[in-house]
Amino acid sequence: MDAQPDDRRHLGDNTTFARAFEAAWADASPARLVALLHPEVTLYQPTVPPLRGRNAALRDFTALFRWLPGTRATVDHSMTLGDTCYIAFRLQFPIGDGRLEVRAVDHFVLKDGKAYSRRAHFDPMPLVVAVAVRPWLWWGFLRYRFQL
Repeated sequence: MDAQPDDRRHLGDNTTFARAFEAAWADASPARLVALLHPEVTLYQPTVPPLRGRNAALRDFTALFRWLPGTRATVDHSMTLGDTCYIAFRLQFPIGDGRLEVRAVDHFVLKDGKAYSRRAHFDPMPLVVAVAVRPWLWWGFLRYRFQL
């Protein structure tokens, strides 16, 4: 999907959070991503138990970027109404000689302008397959997923 003008990508009554999400992922780091989160955040995503609190999120993001530095996301569009925000985006993982792109939609419930709850909706199979066929990524994946 081609980038759209900013005023058409972010819709709703308050686009501040979606714009901050976009900026954080454009130059991603664990600290920038955790800054988007409420202290009592709960993060849900496919195939793993929920992460509760900023410290758990920081550990997970740190492990992800240790395994796959250069992971980024490009926001396609967002919609915010009240304390609910949906953001459609593409995660780009540096895998092998290129980048693996995975489409996702995050559903956020906001509290005090921060993510209080996030439900990530994406198909994890492209990443699983990309790792499975590259044995040199296995140890890093295990360290990331199981915090070894």
